[in-house]
Amino acid sequence: DQPRSRGLGDVYKRQVYDRHFRQLLAVKKFFMLEHPLLYGFADAAAVLAWVERDLLPEINVLAGLAHPNVIRLRCVGLASVHGVTVPAYVAMDLCNGGTLESWIRERKVTDVCIIGFLSDLVDGMLYLHDVKRIVHRDLKPDNLFVRTPNGSAPAQRPALVVGDVGLAKQVTRTMSLVSAAGAVAYRAPEAMVDAARCSAASDVYTASLVAVEIVTGEQVYSACADDAVAKRALVERAKAKMAAVLEFADRSSMTVAAANLLLGACAVADPDSRPTFRAIADAAQQGVDVHPAPGGGGAGDRAGRSQREEEVEARRAAAEVAALREQLQAERRAREAAQAAQGQAEAEARAAAERQAAAEREAVAERQAAAKRQAAAAATQRQAAAAA
Repeated sequence: DQPRSRGLGDVYKRQVYDRHFRQLLAVKKFFMLEHPLLYGFADAAAVLAWVERDLLPEINVLAGLAHPNVIRLRCVGLASVHGVTVPAYVAMDLCNGGTLESWIRERKVTDVCIIGFLSDLVDGMLYLHDVKRIVHRDLKPDNLFVRTPNGSAPAQRPALVVGDVGLAKQVTRTMSLVSAAGAVAYRAPEAMVDAARCSAASDVYTASLVAVEIVTGEQVYSACADDAVAKRALVERAKAKMAAVLEFADRSSMTVAAANLLLGACAVADPDSRPTFRAIADAAQQGVDVHPAPGGGGAGDRAGRSQREEEVEARRAAAEVAALREQLQAERRAREAAQAAQGQAEAEARAAAERQAAAEREAVAERQAAAKRQAAAAATQRQAAAAA
């Protein structure tokens, strides 16, 4: 398949051997490690510095995720770059349905999908915010993926999965933010002014933009630009359609109150006044059928693999990444020690060479002085002989 550029690398669909079996995964290969010289990595030290500063934090974020509505890291592939072993690619869950953007563009989002996708979006983001303390910062239809049911589960619906968490940041970690965090059409007002102000409330705003697009099929930015009146009208249309969809739904993991909170958040300019995903999920739980619509995810729905199994798998992946980090740090320390020893040996060699050169200069000077003394003595003898 043709690669798709995402964050630090290209993503391919590949068969990957993971432990005892092969599976089809999304493989992300990193630009900088495929062509290190093009990115200024002239030696192993430069590669290790970039890996520890930029790459391992992204892998650490992915390794700790374990939720059916959030993309999962399955394994890390290693390669030698400038003689040092580093992570060359990561293999993640492959969502066989493509991106949400393609589903909206091709008008494939049915009423059942609308309900499920909104529930999945809330559920995945609630996990990132409340459980992992992570702000995504780049929600948009092109970063949301659709997992379609396989032939053995015809009763299940397509599920929405949050992807591209590589731009995310830990809420509890201080770090500089890129100035262009998130796509312009899906950026919160505060992020337009200053990317460093991106917060959990910014994620709620962009999730609301995506939700309106799911329900209406119209991108808010393209339809309304900066027209607040037009935006409110589009939001009200989305709320009305969602109410009608929910009214005729047999079973639902979403309520009108929760949908209104989610859809209306993009009309709230003040971040402190927006609802949280917790508030939206709580509203979704009130009056929800005890047998939610079948499918992956949804508010509180844990179809397929149990949450405990997902968490065990995440801990395993996190442990592997931690071991990889320790290996890279040990290699860096060994390389630094070798460089220090080499530098000391070179310094000692230079000092010995300088001492030898000084001794040779002294010997030359002594020979020259002896020759002068001998010449002076000879001249004295000649003068004495002449006088006699």
